Amino acid sequence: MAEPSVVVYEPATGVPAEYVEFLEKPDVLAALPYILANHDAAWINTHMRNQTKLLGVSVEDADSDANLLMEKLKEMSLGGGGSSAGGASSGAEGSGAAAGEAGGEQKEKKKSGGGKKGKHAPHVTLTLTSRQKRKAITNVTGLEAFDVKLNEAAKLFGKKFACGSSVVKDAGNQKDEIDVQGDNIEGLRDLILKTWKNISADDITLVDKRK
Repeated sequence: MAEPSVVVYEPATGVPAEYVEFLEKPDVLAALPYILANHDAAWINTHMRNQTKLLGVSVEDADSDANLLMEKLKEMSLGGGGSSAGGASSGAEGSGAAAGEAGGEQKEKKKSGGGKKGKHAPHVTLTLTSRQKRKAITNVTGLEAFDVKLNEAAKLFGKKFACGSSVVKDAGNQKDEIDVQGDNIEGLRDLILKTWKNISADDITLVDKRK
């Protein structure tokens, strides 16, 4: 059985790390500290090639020097803007500072759950119930609102906790949910936060309905 894929999101921009190369320059600048700290030159050569024009680097040069893109991105992160043509380095320090502040604000907003408190904002609910008096079941709802594939999540939960885990279509609340056997409410919360970086602790509610 194939392992479920895990998408790693870059925290400053909120997009998968491999999509950063397609963003505007301020967002790229905000994402650079995370990219440089968590990925090597080979990954950067593969997933940041769309930035060669911005950095004033030819594709041929990037192919011949595996470390070239990484070095240019480091210069860009420090505010130098690299050796990009047409004076692209001018004002890069100011832009880098502004992007850094924007990235910091965005991180803080994600951490505090800001902007997701509306009545219809996406939310994950973990509900602990009991069946036949003794059998505990943990229900998971709301993951699909964060672009999580429920079938893949159910497989991950079942493997992690060595228990039955399945998707229940059109549950009583008119939404699909995942039923995980056993009292796994705390473990599921921690696993969800670790696996899907676009979900914060403020996006998850724990409910214990056992009698």
